[in-house]
Amino acid sequence: MSHLILRYEPDPDDEVGRLWFDVRTALFSGSSFFWSNLGELPDLIEQIGRYPLDGKTNCRWEWGASGDASLVAALDVMQVKVSGRLEARVRLADLNDVSQCLAISFETEYVLLDAFRGELKAMYDGRSGKALLAGVG
Repeated sequence: MSHLILRYEPDPDDEVGRLWFDVRTALFSGSSFFWSNLGELPDLIEQIGRYPLDGKTNCRWEWGASGDASLVAALDVMQVKVSGRLEARVRLADLNDVSQCLAISFETEYVLLDAFRGELKAMYDGRSGKALLAGVG
């Protein structure tokens, strides 16, 4: 089954830890991390908590603000069918060479997105753990 797992590994000696992105579909998988203090999670939690989603969520982990040239990870979720079916799009790149990248998309639904949101909140509050966005089909 397709899924995305966000996993946070805190650094006991620093405020910044590794935020891992593990994504898998039936035919493809990839993994990468970005240094994070989880400060971006409240915005993502808010964006995916809207029902219905008003457009596309947009959460990016990148060096600076130079766009795709510095993008290490991105997660976008949008409604693609009137029935409430959603599409999750994940882009991952190597932290040291962002030209080495992959893009994966899979379908999910609101109940699975809400479960992911709850796990993200727990990860943020506890400063460790993981969150699963499961796919359907």
